[in-house]
Amino acid sequence: MISTMKKFIAIITLLVCISPLIQTATAQRTTPGPILQALDDELKRAFQVLRQKGDPAPYFISFGVNDIETTELEASLGAMRVNQDDHSRLLDVDVRVGDYQLDNTHQIRGQRGNNTGPAFSYPVVMPIDNDTDALKSVIWLETDQKYRAAVERFIQVKANRTIKVEEEDTSADLSREQKQTTVLPLANLGIDVPNWEKKLKDYSALFNKYPEIYDGSVGISSTASNDYLVNSEGTAIQHGTGALRLSIYARTKADDGMELYRFEAFDAHSVDHLPNDQVIRQTIDTMVRDLKALRTAPVIEPYTGPAILSGRASGVFFHEIFGHRIEGHRQKSESEGQTFTKNVNQPILPDFLSVIDDPTTERLAGTDLNGYYAFDDDEEFPDVSLARLRFRNFERPWPQGSRLSQCRAPGKFDRAGNEHG
Repeated sequence: MISTMKKFIAIITLLVCISPLIQTATAQRTTPGPILQALDDELKRAFQVLRQKGDPAPYFISFGVNDIETTELEASLGAMRVNQDDHSRLLDVDVRVGDYQLDNTHQIRGQRGNNTGPAFSYPVVMPIDNDTDALKSVIWLETDQKYRAAVERFIQVKANRTIKVEEEDTSADLSREQKQTTVLPLANLGIDVPNWEKKLKDYSALFNKYPEIYDGSVGISSTASNDYLVNSEGTAIQHGTGALRLSIYARTKADDGMELYRFEAFDAHSVDHLPNDQVIRQTIDTMVRDLKALRTAPVIEPYTGPAILSGRASGVFFHEIFGHRIEGHRQKSESEGQTFTKNVNQPILPDFLSVIDDPTTERLAGTDLNGYYAFDDDEEFPDVSLARLRFRNFERPWPQGSRLSQCRAPGKFDRAGNEHG
């Protein structure tokens, strides 16, 4: 019984994911694209110039680009109502002055306002054309602005350290890592639009048989996300990921006016992993039966007492009360609760519960997992990225089997793994 429950809990926590599905491109090598080349050229130029003329000079610079292409199709009650494509490209520049132990991203203690926490900012929009000069122009301007802001904030960090008592957490602001150089094929997750338009209209038309259902829609979204990263340590990475989601939505209304709805979604890394026609039609039939039953069901009375959560609900609940608490940046920032910072190598759950956070697991029991990826947002392989965060009570070597959701720079919100999506 205990063994079965362990497997059940592990499956729940792995399957309940919030972020879009991620698929790593195959390990086949390819040539660097124009974006990676532009990033690398501009990084070498900027780092050399700022090291020579900057005062203080930066000790670390990284450029990251996230290029996303999406296709959205949706039909309602037998007619198409959404058909749109989108392409965006965002640049993230990180310039650090000081050193690995103490730099401009360090938390400023004892102040109120927006400039007290780690100094990380939002990415900026880049041209979606592969015009090298246009790309380099945006990189140059953002790097210059980030360097000036880093110098100013580092002065504040050092001043804050002189007037405050010694910090309990003396871990470094950035870990030292070996360079990674990997160029993988880019993702191109195009779908057959005319074919899917016909399918979606046929599926959504099934709701027309039920007059109680006044809104019934079926849609599919396709996302190709290509990531590029270079840094002054010599890292250069290019890789692509893909995601597909087939969603079904239906809505009705009870006699007393209460709005009732049902939603189902199927996520996959590729089209051939989506459910077949029979499964989709059965799902629609089940949703309609549920809504009909809800229309005549009595309104539940307020209740206080024990509750048993099953299936998806139990996974989401566990994600909220546990998954967020073990995220790496929450162990570093003094503004966070640091719930488990001092509990490394200590049991925090009953013996009959097991939790697995493994981003290298692509599929489980025939289901594609949302939190699978080849590289995290700090350019490391998942197994390596477990060793990137530095905070008190958790230095190398890492405890055997530890799976805290970590990142190299603990103030950043990195890509989530399979435990908490």
